[in-house]
Amino acid sequence: MGDAVAHLSRADDTDLLNVHAWHPFRVRFPPHHRPRSRLRTRALNRDGFCEKAPQFCRLALWKRLRARLGSGESKQGGSQAMSFAQPGHGPLEYQPVQYPGSQMMFRGPAQDLSGPYILCLGASETYGKFVSAPFPEQLGDRLDRPVVNMGAMNGGLDLILNDKAIAGAIEGADAVVLQITGAQNMTNRFYQVHPRRNDRFLKASSLLQTIYRDVDFTEFHFTRHMLSTLQVLSRDRFRIVVDELQQAWLARMRQLMGRIKVPVHLLWIADHTPEQEPRENALGSDPLFITADMLEEVAAEAASLSLAVTAEAERQTPTRGMFFALREEAAARVLPGPMVHARAAEELAQRLAG
Repeated sequence: MGDAVAHLSRADDTDLLNVHAWHPFRVRFPPHHRPRSRLRTRALNRDGFCEKAPQFCRLALWKRLRARLGSGESKQGGSQAMSFAQPGHGPLEYQPVQYPGSQMMFRGPAQDLSGPYILCLGASETYGKFVSAPFPEQLGDRLDRPVVNMGAMNGGLDLILNDKAIAGAIEGADAVVLQITGAQNMTNRFYQVHPRRNDRFLKASSLLQTIYRDVDFTEFHFTRHMLSTLQVLSRDRFRIVVDELQQAWLARMRQLMGRIKVPVHLLWIADHTPEQEPRENALGSDPLFITADMLEEVAAEAASLSLAVTAEAERQTPTRGMFFALREEAAARVLPGPMVHARAAEELAQRLAG
């Protein structure tokens, strides 16, 4: 059903969708649709709300709804009509593919790594989350050459440096497009991140715990949440953390670019230019903590640098042309849309064709 709200022709089917959006785990069952199982009935209070076991209630709700829609028949045997209010795009089929040597699922379709190709490395932006034709696909169409998309959701330099499938793809590539990723999603002297989901915070080092003695780091699961909290507590102490992340990012970029023996084309794809500073008391948007001076330093060792920045007019409707489910709208708003991907493909095609 995508991000649309389905309205069914029958009154009892409409009741099936009586879900309270303000509470994701409270599902209202009309009396004639309440689960009959003793285990599931216990989860309902006097008003018919799921309180103790929401997973059972949601399962019963959607099984019943899916069975009703899948049959396409009403009780009278006629066809069942369905209309949509506020029609929108549904979630995309990303055709996930896993290359040998990696546990990561990259965006498909799978590409042949035995012949010549251009390799695109990066994070969610390169993966093309919520976009039907990400810039690697458009780049391949423009150049009429195979382009392998190994952008990873929430990936960072740690994943790119340590994934065996990416290492093998780098060896066989004719050129590499490397997205500029943020400095927050990688292991450093202050904290450790997940080796594949680099946005996942694992643990703080004793050094960071010494600097922030007033923080319980077991409460954090994501790097952005943790860093936002540290920023609010103390600007001076947070500056120490940022300096470490920036130095670690520069060292990691030099290490990666030193491994790649073919031309490296850097790509800055974001909602701001490298020169723009985040507003006061704000953490900023990706690529986080990367300054114009840092970008200039790594660009000196690359074949080219391309910038694809969200235009001012596009910020008014940030999700235009994107495909996402209703609950994914907030995530879609912070990722580049189709126009930015088209701009990135155009810029890169000019660099790679020259």
